[in-house]
Amino acid sequence: MEICPEKGLGAQEFRCRDCKVYIGMGFGEERLCDYSGYYYCTNCHNNEALQIPARMVKNWDFSRHKVSRKSKEFLRSCYRSPKIPLLQANPFLETFSEEVRDVVVRILL
Repeated sequence: MEICPEKGLGAQEFRCRDCKVYIGMGFGEERLCDYSGYYYCTNCHNNEALQIPARMVKNWDFSRHKVSRKSKEFLRSCYRSPKIPLLQANPFLETFSEEVRDVVVRILL
């Protein structure tokens, strides 16, 4: 439930995280996955955007971010079965968001 920082192409030895083809530095276009923090080639990352659960919980950010194909598959598989204890993941969210406060009140009543 953490927002993944960018790892950097050097940490990946200038290779796509999934298929290991060389990317960046004249090899081929690289694309950052906002969910994993890793870089991918254009075959493994087609610029599709989804909401990132950690960003929703930590920052109340429901905007869409670009993700790799594998991250997209994983995130889509999780949508139907939520697994995040919202207030445990961010106990201060209730104090900053009226929407969360309303949900908590309804659950506790």
